[in-house]
Amino acid sequence: MRKDNSVFKTKFISEAGSYLKNSDFFAFVELEDYACYVIADGIDDDRKRDSAELAVSAVIAAFHEKKSIRKRALKSYINAAHNELLKETKDIRLEASILILVTDYKKIRWIQSGNARLYHWRTGRIIHQSSDQSLSQTMADNGEISLDKIQEHEERHNLFCYLGQPGNFRPFISKKMKLMDGDIVTLCTRGIWENTGVPELLDAIEEASEPEDVCTGIEDIILSQRMKLISNYTIACIYMNKVYQNPKRKKIIKKILVILIPVVLILAVLGGIFAFQYFKKQHTISNMWEMVDTGITNVNNNNYIEAADNFERVSNTYLGFTSKKDLKNEKIYLANSYCTLYSYMNEIRTLELEEEIDYVKLYEKYLLLLNIAKGINYANDVKLSNIDVTLINCKALDESPLGDTIEPIYLDLIASYEEKFQGVKEKANAKKTVDEMETLLAKIKVDNTEYVETARSMVTYNWEDTIIPNKLSELKLLLTEESLVDEEELCAKIKDIIANFEYERFAIMAQALLDKANEKYDEGELADALRNLDNAKKNFESAGPENAAKADEVQSAKDKVNEEIQQSKIESDKKEDLNKADNNVTKGDSLAKGKDFAAAKSTYQKALKTYTKYDMTEEIDAINIKLSTVSAKDAELKGDDALSEKDYENALIWYEKASEYYKEAALDQEDVAVQGKIKKAQKALDDLIAEEEEKAAAKEEKETSGSKADTQENE
Repeated sequence: MRKDNSVFKTKFISEAGSYLKNSDFFAFVELEDYACYVIADGIDDDRKRDSAELAVSAVIAAFHEKKSIRKRALKSYINAAHNELLKETKDIRLEASILILVTDYKKIRWIQSGNARLYHWRTGRIIHQSSDQSLSQTMADNGEISLDKIQEHEERHNLFCYLGQPGNFRPFISKKMKLMDGDIVTLCTRGIWENTGVPELLDAIEEASEPEDVCTGIEDIILSQRMKLISNYTIACIYMNKVYQNPKRKKIIKKILVILIPVVLILAVLGGIFAFQYFKKQHTISNMWEMVDTGITNVNNNNYIEAADNFERVSNTYLGFTSKKDLKNEKIYLANSYCTLYSYMNEIRTLELEEEIDYVKLYEKYLLLLNIAKGINYANDVKLSNIDVTLINCKALDESPLGDTIEPIYLDLIASYEEKFQGVKEKANAKKTVDEMETLLAKIKVDNTEYVETARSMVTYNWEDTIIPNKLSELKLLLTEESLVDEEELCAKIKDIIANFEYERFAIMAQALLDKANEKYDEGELADALRNLDNAKKNFESAGPENAAKADEVQSAKDKVNEEIQQSKIESDKKEDLNKADNNVTKGDSLAKGKDFAAAKSTYQKALKTYTKYDMTEEIDAINIKLSTVSAKDAELKGDDALSEKDYENALIWYEKASEYYKEAALDQEDVAVQGKIKKAQKALDDLIAEEEEKAAAKEEKETSGSKADTQENE
């Protein structure tokens, strides 16, 4: 019941083209456990019997009798078709190309005789492809011609294996090919692959969602070529959306694993236990020394985060040994000192992230960090440097216990903390101001919570905003004036100082963002300019009613930048499309130069679509001329092939078509040359007709003379 647990979709198109009779035939049958798909192309001239249909019917009947994907079964299917044509051969030998595909819904295998083709697609590329049993294919395999030239090579119909052939019959049979969900298989006769290439097949598959769309897409490509003579053509497409999975497969694998895993584990443990015990200690010690060296290198390169991780591992390894006599040396002492140093750095980071920072405790941690750095000053394998900037920061607080006695220590170890150290000093001073405000306000018999909380919030902002220290200074000065004894007057002045603090802060931030936006706009960085304008607008809106007009101005600027961004995107998309179109023109020229006219036309048409989208008249006219030119050359080449095969009628058809295209392209010289070929073909046709008429007349005269002689004899 594999069919019920898989999803295969099949569609096909088979048409006679310009002929009254369709010599192609396709049929398929999908049963519970196997499916069979057969495509055949009649290559004889018998108008009464259809060799392709006879062959396909014989295969389907043989498949019903014995359903299998084995090689012997597939050989029996194709032999049944071969014997059927030999049996039905009477006046004219019945001959056909055939390809039989059989699947068990998990794998596929095909057998072929002739030049019907199979393409197996997966994720947009061919993973398997049949090979024609023709002289052209043999020449391509030997490197005498390229593969893409087979479809127009004069020996492409010269088959060395086909149904109905006399003598030894040796079809080709493939290996089993595993299927995956989403695979696609296309089968086609020469009417398809002679007029379309792999790129067209791939485009049709990529643009389609169902097998029916693939078939109609390929048919549209053939009909759009405006050929006066279209051969029989057949294409079948099979979408293998879901491949059969054995529901018992996991149970089987599980049983095998249940048996094997314990055995493997026992062997692995027994085999590795001694080696593990022996190498464990040596490996750990070796890694420890490497980690020490790596940590010191990271310190020298200012990679402090990586160094902290290195030294933490060293410390953990050091403590893990029970015997440390071999580890007591200066290098390990240095490593442990680094570990302690980085522990203080991590404590500092933790303190800085607290909602209410204890600046006194934070400063103490900085001093401990300096002392540890001084303690490892003796090491000779790490470069030394002065730390004058840090000394200045310490002295600024007038609390440094190290004073002038501090020796040069590692600047590289604490360079990342210098700016933060300055910030600690500033915020400590700010906290001192707030504490003084609380003391002074407490002496006034009014509810001062609002003012204290406002002062607290002010010190949490960025100290680069000059408004904040200025406001704090005003408040501090006001609260220390001994002349203010009127409680209401004092409260009014305090309120006046802090009332517009938030508005001023937002206005300053908004103006800074606006300046940044203008800078980015001048540099052509429109996305960054738009982002800064958006933030500036939000801050102006938060800066009070007096800044509402500025917020409106920023909105207008945003609209302008947005419009420029959209226009820039449109122009960028157009430029990209036109670059692709120009590349397609160049590619088409190269293909035309190599006489791959079908691929050249397809590539030119892609460029034409883009040029038409942007109404580029000159480019449209130029590409139309190129299309006419390659169509003319293609037709002329086919006319030459027909002429060489003495098919004068088709030669005239192709030459006349080439002449029409040359006229469209205004290539008078080429048209004159084709007109000469038309005359040559017409003369050859006339001579052939005259010769046949003479033969017919001679035959008639001979028959008349014979009749008269018989009459006289009877008399």
